[in-house]
Amino acid sequence: MEKAKAKKRRFGLAPRMIIGVIVIALAITSLSVYIGAKSYWDDITEHYNSMAKNIADTMQGVLDRDKLVKWGDITMRFCKAYNALPPKEEEASDDTAAEEETEPYNMDMPKAIEASIEFVNNSGVDESLKQEVMTVLNDPEYQEIMDLTFNLCANMKLNDIYIFYLDTDIIDDFTQEKFDNYEWKPIMYLMDTYADPSWWFPIGESSRVDEDQRDMLKEKYLNGLQPDFGGPLTTYFTDKYILTSMTNVVYEGKAVAAVGVEVPMPTLEEDMHNYIWKIVLVDLAALGGLLVILIILIIFFVTRPIKKVAREAQRFVSDNAEVSDKLAKIHTHDEIQTLSESLLSLEYGVRDYIDDIKKMTAEKEHLGAELSIATKIQADMLPRNFPDSSDYSIYATMTPAKEVGGDFYDFFKIDDDHIAIVMADVSGKGVPASLFMVISKTLIKNRTLSGGDPAKILEDVNNQLCENNEAGLFVTAWLGILEISSGILTVCNAGHEYPFIRRKDGDYEFFENDNLPPLAAMEDIEYENTTMKLNKGDEIFLYTDGVPEAKNNDSGAHFGMEKTAEVLNRNKDKPLKEQLEELKKEIDTFTGGGVPFDDVTMLIFKLNE
Repeated sequence: MEKAKAKKRRFGLAPRMIIGVIVIALAITSLSVYIGAKSYWDDITEHYNSMAKNIADTMQGVLDRDKLVKWGDITMRFCKAYNALPPKEEEASDDTAAEEETEPYNMDMPKAIEASIEFVNNSGVDESLKQEVMTVLNDPEYQEIMDLTFNLCANMKLNDIYIFYLDTDIIDDFTQEKFDNYEWKPIMYLMDTYADPSWWFPIGESSRVDEDQRDMLKEKYLNGLQPDFGGPLTTYFTDKYILTSMTNVVYEGKAVAAVGVEVPMPTLEEDMHNYIWKIVLVDLAALGGLLVILIILIIFFVTRPIKKVAREAQRFVSDNAEVSDKLAKIHTHDEIQTLSESLLSLEYGVRDYIDDIKKMTAEKEHLGAELSIATKIQADMLPRNFPDSSDYSIYATMTPAKEVGGDFYDFFKIDDDHIAIVMADVSGKGVPASLFMVISKTLIKNRTLSGGDPAKILEDVNNQLCENNEAGLFVTAWLGILEISSGILTVCNAGHEYPFIRRKDGDYEFFENDNLPPLAAMEDIEYENTTMKLNKGDEIFLYTDGVPEAKNNDSGAHFGMEKTAEVLNRNKDKPLKEQLEELKKEIDTFTGGGVPFDDVTMLIFKLNE
């Protein structure tokens, strides 16, 4: 259920790619608009600035030097006289915005002359100076130039064309207080054709300049050079930005006047906005077409083949590794085809692997059945009936490390007064050790029943086992023959673990005797017997190395001989079976209950009282 919900929440590859393409397209469009707008703005401002300079240069070409000097002298004297008068209360500052904007380009030349005459008459300066200004206003050449500037402003939608003089004496008389109070006005207007009459400067009016540019303007004016603002000069005036160009009227290396041209920024901005919209529309149209084509290509050449690969992979899992030929039909000639071919190869490999697993599982089940039978056969070969006669008691266990093991024990009566006891351990584990164990057990028992002492018996068995022992296996063996009536125990040890002996009412202790090489190690070994006497009530404990060498899963420590003796002595008064059961429990607890490292085989014998 959760997997199904997770699959539903997955976002398809095609939508992701389409969204990615759209994001990239928008980013490209935005970058294109930004670069285009910036480049266009730089170009168009430079164009208008150049146009403004051309207009200023044209105005300079039609102005007569002598007239400019004469008009300049009259204008400068009038401005200084006017500025020296106390300001009128109703007079507004030249740099403050008009409260109500009037319609542009509605002021023609005659009206401008009338406004200038009215301004001069109401100026309050000396009458003789007024008359001098009137001669300028009535001069046909002055009126012709003013008419020309009005026509240029109207036809080219300019903001203003004005001619002025720069008072280089006043410009050095700058203080911040005078600037703020409009008492510092180094620019003195000869004529002005501002598009908005409310901001028109009549002849004889004056105004401020940017305080940061006054030194540059003075230097260029005095040296007959052109002002340099470091690029297009944009200023905020009235209620909009304007682009300004200034040109000094220079004769013989000396400036006698200056011409200013202002272009309204809204005109530039409108052009730029139109240009941006064109870029956006063209980009969107081009990118839209490209996007459609790209989406079609993605769907046909990417997402559809990938979906087919995904469906085939899902079908392969759901159909129990049934291979189809659909992946072989994908021919995109790119990485997707390589992916489909690799997946098809993987499907064949998985199918073959599953077939092999099935065969191996069947074989393993068959082998398991055979091993189960072998385990039963091996168990059946070991004595399971433990006599508890009045003469002696015996009990033994064998726990193999694998299905079958190499350890074995045996006990059998040779005659009415003799019993043989065997404990052996074949090198290795599993089937080879179990086969060698069967041979060894059979040879030892058959040879013992033929008669002789333990040393002679093991000598003969050793030589038999050495024949054709190409696997190099060997077996450690402990063989004891007990004369029941006397308690005499004759023992021969062929490389096996020393037994524990417990005397009646005593503890288990090591019984060390001669320990010679194991059987099948080499031929013609002369083994020796050791004789001891068992009294009534004595016990002997035999075992293989799986007991002391049992390993703890965590620490890797061995169970050891001391712990074996400690457990035996703790349970020494219990019946023989319980003694072995308690010891096996201790071993399992010590190892952690894991798979035993080696076969664990134990036998305990008691000579009854």
